Amino acid sequence: MSNSMNIILIRHGEFQNIGEGADPPLTKKGKAQAKKLAIVLQQMHVAKAYVSDRIRSVETFEEYKKLNPNIKFVKTNKLREIYGVIVGGPPKEGTSPRRKIEDKKRIDLLWKEILKSKDKTIAVFAHGNVIRYLVSKVTRKDPKKAWTGIPVDFCSITLIQKNKDSICVKCINKINQL
Repeated sequence: MSNSMNIILIRHGEFQNIGEGADPPLTKKGKAQAKKLAIVLQQMHVAKAYVSDRIRSVETFEEYKKLNPNIKFVKTNKLREIYGVIVGGPPKEGTSPRRKIEDKKRIDLLWKEILKSKDKTIAVFAHGNVIRYLVSKVTRKDPKKAWTGIPVDFCSITLIQKNKDSICVKCINKINQL
């Protein structure tokens, strides 16, 4: 019996660009992406899911939940997108100086919770910069290089495997299911 845990990081599907600060839904294409993704996830035997409470992540997860209606899940604001500066993106005027610290703390706490799970396969429905940041943590690389160094397409799969004594990234930005 294997003591490994698989953590599947999933970026939400394509969303409607309806302006800064909005909570945009998926586009028609994004919903189609989420349906294709759901079929692949069904084959991965996910025991539990963590889902960002933003509508684009929720809608992506809901396509999977249709195929796995009994999935245990946690919908949380802790998975909301993080400030792009953390992963090397440009600063945004008017952003609180504390946002960087607060976002990192929020994601780090949730990541520790996920890593303590006894579930064998966990899906995390999140956002691009969250995935970039977590991959940087696992690979022990400077997160400021992740903005351009780690691609994270819509409905992509990034797989992390945790064993008793190690954690590693198995694949980044798998999109052939789309």
